[in-house]
Amino acid sequence: MPERAAAAASLYRRLGGHEPLAAVVDAFSRRLIIDGELAHYFAHLDLEQLRRHQVAFLDAALGGPHAYRGATLRQAHRGLGITARDFRLCLEHLAAALRACDVPEELGAEVLGKITALRGELVE
Repeated sequence: MPERAAAAASLYRRLGGHEPLAAVVDAFSRRLIIDGELAHYFAHLDLEQLRRHQVAFLDAALGGPHAYRGATLRQAHRGLGITARDFRLCLEHLAAALRACDVPEELGAEVLGKITALRGELVE
């Protein structure tokens, strides 16, 4: 297994696997839909379907056992007009969700680093 994939798999395991990641996504989603600057992105979406996609994506991105089969990040976010500020706000909410779910700070920082690396796929 390449070093990068091994590191991601290790992060997935160190986080505790699927259930803890699903809890983080739940906390993250709740924060996003009540944020006055971000809520408009979610107003007309099936939030449960979005949550499932987010969990599946994070599972795969952090080295989980199943491949992600959804749209690419770029495809899923194309045309939404996500700004650098929006991305930063989302990262802040993700950081808060990780803390709320008692993810150790060093693991949370690794998750945030992986998501930050995806900025170019999301920000227009």
